[in-house]
Amino acid sequence: MTARHEIRPTLDLDNEHIYFKPHDAHFMFRGPVPSPLPDSLTNSERQLVVSKKLADALVALEPKIEIVPVRLVDQKGKTVSKDYVVASPKIVLNCVEGDGEMIGGYIHGVIKNEKGPEESPPVFRVGYTFLLACSDDAAKKLGKFSGLDLVPFEKYSEELFPFPATAYEILRCGTEGAELEFEDDGVEDKLEKGESLAKKWPKTAVAKMRGAKSRKKVVDFTDAGGAPLITEKAKAVLEPFGLAGVELLPTQVKDHGGKVVKGTYWLLHVTGTQPYVDIEESDIEVVHDFLWTAREIVVDDARLTERPAFFRVPGARYPWVFVRRDVMEAMEKAKLSGFRTEHPHNYSHSVEGGGVSKVC
Repeated sequence: MTARHEIRPTLDLDNEHIYFKPHDAHFMFRGPVPSPLPDSLTNSERQLVVSKKLADALVALEPKIEIVPVRLVDQKGKTVSKDYVVASPKIVLNCVEGDGEMIGGYIHGVIKNEKGPEESPPVFRVGYTFLLACSDDAAKKLGKFSGLDLVPFEKYSEELFPFPATAYEILRCGTEGAELEFEDDGVEDKLEKGESLAKKWPKTAVAKMRGAKSRKKVVDFTDAGGAPLITEKAKAVLEPFGLAGVELLPTQVKDHGGKVVKGTYWLLHVTGTQPYVDIEESDIEVVHDFLWTAREIVVDDARLTERPAFFRVPGARYPWVFVRRDVMEAMEKAKLSGFRTEHPHNYSHSVEGGGVSKVC
C-alpha cells in the first residue's frame, strides 16, 4: 500500500487520540489489489490498517485503541473497500533497548532478539520503535485473522542500517566555524526561497560574524544565512564538476568587531531544482505551499532527468540542498571543513511555527 502519509501516522499521547481529522482519508494500493483482501494490510509506523472485524477483535482485547474509518482505493482512485479502519493502540510500553541512533525520538538502528515483557497489555506500542506488539494470549486469539505476521520477541530481528546508497545526499553546512549574517536583510529571505541573487549582487556584499565570539574561524563551508560561504580551496574542488544551477557570489567577511577577514570567499547559492523527492510518499509538513518540517524524505532516482552537482528541493522554504555522490566524495577526499552530508532517510528538519499538514 502507498500513501501512508495521506493521514498523519502519529499518535498524540497528551490527548490520547490520533491528532488528524481525516477528510476522506484513504490508502492507495501500489500494485494490483489482492483478492481476497486480507484482514490486516499494514502495521506501518505503529498503526494498523485492518478490516472492521479484526478491529472489533482488537478492541475486545484492549479498549484503548482508537479507530478511524478509511477507504481503500486502487491506482486509479476507484474505491475498493470501505470496510477497513486505522487502528491505533494508545498504550506505550518501553520494553526494549536498541543500539541504533535516535532520530526524532525513535530507535532507528538495530533491534535483535530482545526479550518481551513478562507482563504486558493485550495490545501495545513498543516505545521508541515503529513496532506494535501483543501478549501471548492475544496472539492466540488474533492468529485466525489473515495478513497478520506474529513473531515472538526473541525471534524478531530488524536491521535498518545501512541504508542503500542514493545518487545524492543532503548537504549540511555550519558544522564548525563562524556563523555569518548579511548586512542586507533581504538576502537571507531570498536564500531560503531559492531566488536568484546574481543580477543585483553588490560588488562588496558583506557577511558579518554573529553569535559567540569564540566562533570566529572561517572554514571551507561556513554557514551564512542558511547557505554555505566557501573558500578558494572549496571553490577549486567544486568547479571541475560544473556548477549549473549554482550562483557563486563574491562576499567579504567581517569579524564581530567589524574588521575585514583576510581571504577570498564566495556564497554558494543553489537555485536549480530537481523533482528528486517524492512529496506524496514523504512525511513533510506543508505550510502555505512551502515544505517545512520533514520527518521522512523519500527519494526516487528515476525522477532525475539531469545530474547536476547540486540542486535544491522545489518548494522548500528552507534550503534542502542535495549534493551528488561523486562531488561529496571529492569534498571529503580534499578534507574540506565545515560540512557534513546526510542520507535522506536520516534527515529531519523542523521549522518553528510549522504545524499544518496536507491531508488527502
